[in-house]
Amino acid sequence: MQNNQQVVFLSDGGETVRNLQLYLHPYAEYLLEWFHPTMRITVMKQMVTGLRIRSKRTRARIDRLLERLKWALWHGNVYKTLQKLEDLEEELVLCQGEVEG
Repeated sequence: MQNNQQVVFLSDGGETVRNLQLYLHPYAEYLLEWFHPTMRITVMKQMVTGLRIRSKRTRARIDRLLERLKWALWHGNVYKTLQKLEDLEEELVLCQGEVEG
């Protein structure tokens, strides 16, 4: 690989992969693929299903937030994705008292 050669890396954004890409070619273009991060959201939805949340409304709000987060991520809307992550974090903090041991 030449120093002046154009290189594009496509990855799931994992730290190990990012470090390797920077080591291999520090001036390359880096693109984040959306498939693997959205699969993690699917796992999060399954985890929420396994929680014993007292309020069905709270569970529905969390499910809706995860769906909106996944949609924003899948469509490449970084601003909306970050906003939905903040909303999800806030909702999870608020519902801590509603989870049965």
